[in-house]
Amino acid sequence: MDLKFTSEFSGLAYCLHPKNPSLFILSQQSDHLVILEVDLYTKTMCRSYYCPELHLDRSSKGRTECEKYFLFFLELKNQLMLVSPFGSIAFFDYESSALVTVIRLRGRHNHNVGTFCFHSGSDKLTLFYTAEGLKPIYVVTTLNFQGKLIQESKKRIQKLTNTVLQLGCHPTTNLLYGACSDGCIHVWDYELEKELTILIPDKSIPNKAVVGSCLNIDNRTKKLAHGNAYGYISVWDLNKVPEEHIEEFVVKLSFGVQALSWLAIMHSDKYQYLLVTFSNGSLTMFKYIYGERKTKAKMEEVCTLFQGEENFPAPFNMDRTNFILTHPVLPFIASTWLKSKTEISFKSTIFLIYQGTSQGTEIAVLSPHNQ
Repeated sequence: MDLKFTSEFSGLAYCLHPKNPSLFILSQQSDHLVILEVDLYTKTMCRSYYCPELHLDRSSKGRTECEKYFLFFLELKNQLMLVSPFGSIAFFDYESSALVTVIRLRGRHNHNVGTFCFHSGSDKLTLFYTAEGLKPIYVVTTLNFQGKLIQESKKRIQKLTNTVLQLGCHPTTNLLYGACSDGCIHVWDYELEKELTILIPDKSIPNKAVVGSCLNIDNRTKKLAHGNAYGYISVWDLNKVPEEHIEEFVVKLSFGVQALSWLAIMHSDKYQYLLVTFSNGSLTMFKYIYGERKTKAKMEEVCTLFQGEENFPAPFNMDRTNFILTHPVLPFIASTWLKSKTEISFKSTIFLIYQGTSQGTEIAVLSPHNQ
């Protein structure tokens, strides 16, 4: 079974439906934004969501819009959440496509949203974000009140000495993790607004001013994967208190790490898979094998889904241009694509490959092709 390109889309932001084979695409149409839901099997549009209150920033120069917008599907609420760079968050009902409400994040600052993540519970939604050019992490707790989301409280985690490049939440506690410009992982308790510890991937990391850094947390196993521009990939066990977080594995590879993500499917009680985008433009799948009492954890390369180049000029971009999306239950994978189109073959897995453009991000959708 081979994989071939079947169609292409363009948009400003993307997310996958947590159960259905659907891709949500944020697109610009005239002077407004619209979210389109596309069935990845039939390549047809299922629904559209009109965004009247979120406008494009026509004054920005030298940056692409795909670096600014964040799109998520809230499974517990059956809603789409669109985060604009200007501090507005729109919530849409998935079934009716109706706009539920809009929350404004902006306070005293007038900066665009830099990084963003959230923790969704049955009774509240906690949002975490940074503002470009500012050090604090902002924490906003909202309540689900009669089907509407209203802003409840706002906190700030101060005294940050490094720029936060990516945020991640612990699935069951009040811990917040940040991949920072020092190449390390900083851990905060967002209820106490306090930094608890710093996880250093390798003691030999040189102390430089700005380093690319990224992370991804598997909510099932509570394992955190971290990568930085020096080529280090480390895996941490988050099942204990922050001071006892264990570095299970660390390795230094030839190229810097641009983005990484745990694969939700194809796992067992002995291993799971990790997808990594490197600074040379390649996308590689690794098999992470858990350590046991007498053996250490190890990571084996499974295959290269997209081949990079030895001298490919792709320095680490601290903006949100490098990312990987994985479907929770279906074999859909999406990643930054930095080179020309090619055919990819890997069992029956379906890949989505992203290609950055000056107008947005172009997606080439791959699907099984039987001859």
